[in-house]
Amino acid sequence: MPPMKILMTGATGFIGAHTARRFREAGYDLRLLVRKSSKLDLLQGLDYETAYGDVTDQASVEAALDGVEGLVDMAGVTSFLPKDRELVHRINVDGTRIVLEAALARGVAKVLHTSSVAAVGAVDEPSQTLDEDSAWDVGDKANFYIRSKHEGEEAAWAVAKKGLDLVCVNPGIVLGPGDHYGSSTVFLLNYIKGKFPGYIAGGSSNVDVRDVAEGHVRAFEKGKPGRRYILSGENLTNTALITKLVELSGMKRLKKIPYPIAMAVASLNAWIIQPLTGAANDFNPSTVRVGAMHWFVDNKRSIDELGMTYRSMDESIRDTLSWAIAHGHLRPNTPQLTALAPAA
Repeated sequence: MPPMKILMTGATGFIGAHTARRFREAGYDLRLLVRKSSKLDLLQGLDYETAYGDVTDQASVEAALDGVEGLVDMAGVTSFLPKDRELVHRINVDGTRIVLEAALARGVAKVLHTSSVAAVGAVDEPSQTLDEDSAWDVGDKANFYIRSKHEGEEAAWAVAKKGLDLVCVNPGIVLGPGDHYGSSTVFLLNYIKGKFPGYIAGGSSNVDVRDVAEGHVRAFEKGKPGRRYILSGENLTNTALITKLVELSGMKRLKKIPYPIAMAVASLNAWIIQPLTGAANDFNPSTVRVGAMHWFVDNKRSIDELGMTYRSMDESIRDTLSWAIAHGHLRPNTPQLTALAPAA
């Protein structure tokens, strides 16, 4: 039986490149939808067919779907910068709708959509967790990026109701080696580099990029149509994450900043400092509000139904730091980091 040919969107990014390689290892023939301006560095050495287009261009998506049996839709933009609000909605919401509507029209047999735990929601206390069936109830606190992930997934399920064979995966914050563009692991490296004066209470769900790639393949092959699968290795409070970083990197321990102070400084930055200086950064009240929430989830369904296992966050953080040192993104200026540096 010949291998299945699948179209992938979003394969040029951190998650996408790892996932594309894992699908190729599993024997799939790949066609990747890329823009002519896309950076293809992360795909070097990978065997794939190129289709030029954009997820917001329906005609190019329909042409790219010709002759494929499956679709893995990973396209997305992550940004908390106010200037990117329209771009984020156009890609994460409109792009999802366009791609999946095209897949339905073309009769694509199997479709996997990559969402986020942001579309699952957050809990009030770190002792609580949400699962795939939990109601999303953070609309009054979410910023435009968080809302775009929820609305994008809602758009996907709306298409599924018309007859699309759809499975969805919801990864947590993704760590691990290979984040050349700093799309996901930059916050961790910035903590270690001392670019943040402190941290606020809150927490996140975290997962290794290699486990996310494996989870995509398993969800595509074993996932039940109409179901979501949370891909998460470990829930960590911000305090627990900082403690791990101190132990593994030797960085200076940061102080926890009270929420009211963080909000006051973020407001000052967003409403006075940035307009006066023209500086563009995402330190604003909405990011503080989101960062103070606990995005804690339960990964049991992915373990029970997909057979997933997850790396520990200690292993994932070590591999992230080792890779960053090897590629010049982090200086080994502590004994712990020196020990993680690859041998010359």
